[in-house]
Amino acid sequence: MKKIISLLLVGLLLSPCTGKDQAPVETGNGEETRQEEPFGTPETISGENTEVILDFEERLKTADDPLVIKPVMDEIMKTESTETNDALLSAYLRYLRAYQFMGMMPYFKQFQKLQPFFDKGIQNLSSDLITDASLKDLFTRFESVGYKFIQVEDSVELIIFHLK
Repeated sequence: MKKIISLLLVGLLLSPCTGKDQAPVETGNGEETRQEEPFGTPETISGENTEVILDFEERLKTADDPLVIKPVMDEIMKTESTETNDALLSAYLRYLRAYQFMGMMPYFKQFQKLQPFFDKGIQNLSSDLITDASLKDLFTRFESVGYKFIQVEDSVELIIFHLK
């Protein structure tokens, strides 16, 4: 019985997936699939709101700190349309991403001092346990502009975590 089962398994593994006299069905014509165009970039938005978006993007180019630019964005978003707000938030998130790689280098050693304040076994940083005022300010500052502290392989890192 074991021999018959093993022969059947070998036969199934070696047999093709198509029928005996059928060729596999060709699904494409050899051309690459066209990719979707991104939606909601400032170039695709028209009307009077384009000026607001372009002005905000110019501010992002000269801004040295997200702590300065976030209140500006929040104020603009109170009066603009959803379409404009989406474009502003998208630009801000791109700025946070760039800042994450370029602007945070001076803070890396300070971030590592936050390691003892992570809950064991999970990735939550207990800000209530931080007693050092400078570390608490560092935590509050980066959390308020849209980052979240996580622990990766015994190192404290930041990820973009903008909820508003």
